Formats: sequence, structure tokens, C-alpha cells
Amino acid sequence: MFRIAQHDIVKTPGHSQSTIIECFAQELEALGGEFISCTESELLEKITARLNKLGVRKLITWDSIRAGKDDLIGYLNRAGFTLLDPNLPVAEQRQEHLYYLSQAEAGFTGAIAALADTGTLVVPGGISRSLLSSLLPPIHLAVLRVTDIYPCLADWLNNGGKQALKEAPNTVLISGPSRTADIEMTLTIGVHGPEQVIVFCY
Repeated sequence: MFRIAQHDIVKTPGHSQSTIIECFAQELEALGGEFISCTESELLEKITARLNKLGVRKLITWDSIRAGKDDLIGYLNRAGFTLLDPNLPVAEQRQEHLYYLSQAEAGFTGAIAALADTGTLVVPGGISRSLLSSLLPPIHLAVLRVTDIYPCLADWLNNGGKQALKEAPNTVLISGPSRTADIEMTLTIGVHGPEQVIVFCY
């Protein structure tokens, strides 16, 4: 199968958005992530079907994620999924609440950008956008608009990314599932974060 060479999309200007999307999907999947392409009208059905296939019933989510007119968080709530509040209480109650959150089978977030050359998601944190949603559960599902996929980090920074970073209290760059080879040089997936990353792109 034809594969866009890594970083070629950065070196050669004028790539179409479809080529940029294809490159992102390839790099994400090369890292062990999953790319699901859909239209805006298919998004709710695709998310529900994937959650049901995974056996997920409890999720940590942002307070709000919208896709056009659709309130995705409200939809999941009405569909019978249990949405856990990721906002941590005062110190003496945090341990108990973290245990409660650890029961979530998946986290569900949006993304403000994606970088095609490295298959990376840019996920902001802050009020109503807890990073626990993308870091704590074993599965991270993210919703991404095709127009938010950029060739590389520099391109995003030069097209609104710098301002987005200033506005977010913190931001994480996620390149596929968590992995480490610290222990005896053996690659282990899901040690410091999710072992599955699934991106719904519309």
C-alpha cells in the first residue's frame, strides 16, 4: 500500500487537506492508534458503536464537546453511559475520588489540533477540560475536525496555535498509546497513560 514518507508532507508545500489527513491517519496507526473517519452526521452513531464494541459503560469526559449542533456529552448521557465527573475535590477527598475515577473504562475528549507528520493530537486542559479524561483511563477516545489537522507543529503554531497555547492553562501532545521500554528494554503499552487511542475524525 502507498505510504507517505514521514516528514515529506512538511518538506513539500502545497499538499491538499486530504493528503494531510491521510498522513495523520497513517502516522497515528503506525504508533498503534486507531483512526475512524466519518461525516458529522455519522459521528454519534460511530462513537456509540465503538463504545459498545469495547464494552465501555463508564467514561471520564470533558464538561462539553460539540460537533456542529450536536452536544456529544449530552448524547452519551441520554444513551445510558455513565459519565464520571473528573473535577477533583479538596485534598482530603482526592484519594477517594481518584479511586472512583479509576473505574472508568474510557476517557472522551475533543482535540484542538492534530499534527500529521507525527500522528499527534493536541489536547488542551483547564476548567471543564480535565486532562484526566485523556490520561487516566485505559482507552482514550478523541473527536477531531478534519480542518484542525496541520502538516506539523510549526504550521499549527503559525496558524493560531500560539494563541491557543496562551489561552489553555496546560496542553498535552499525545502521539498514540502510552508506551515505555524503561524496564529491561521491554516495550510495554499503557503504563503511563491509555493503552488505546481512538480518533473520530469528521
